[in-house]
Amino acid sequence: QNAGDGQARLQLGCLLANLGRVDEAVSLWNEAAQLNAGSIAWRNLGLVAAAKDDVQGAEQCFRRAIAARPDDQTLYRDLAEILLVDRRRTDAIDLLETMPRQGPRRAELTVILAESYVAEERYEKCIELLESLPYFVNWEGQDVTWRLFNRAHVERGRRRLEQGNAEGAL
Repeated sequence: QNAGDGQARLQLGCLLANLGRVDEAVSLWNEAAQLNAGSIAWRNLGLVAAAKDDVQGAEQCFRRAIAARPDDQTLYRDLAEILLVDRRRTDAIDLLETMPRQGPRRAELTVILAESYVAEERYEKCIELLESLPYFVNWEGQDVTWRLFNRAHVERGRRRLEQGNAEGAL
């Protein structure tokens, strides 16, 4: 009834996607996005693009979602994961380091950032990041931060020992 209602298109698209009619949903989400219905339409389009292995399309959609809602840390997580799939780890690190935020970083973003630091052999950054946390979650399968913290320390120690700094390595 209201041709300019992006929210109606967004919600109808969500309903259709839930019913397995994703192609119809995409059409409605595109319309919703053009009508400035917010970040959800762009995020949904990004998820569809990612599912179709359209990394560039997914990145564009997530960047638009972030522009629509720059304080939503889940959008940064989604975009960082897309960048990692595209083997652009340093871009993912830059994204997560510069993400605007008030308060703490979401736990999964901390893990993505710490894992990326270790993969890039930036052990000092990993240690700094993890030492800045008030605590590690270390229970039933949730020991990733503790493992990253220990690995970064060991690798940094090895590197220092190779450089002849036995005391620093210790």
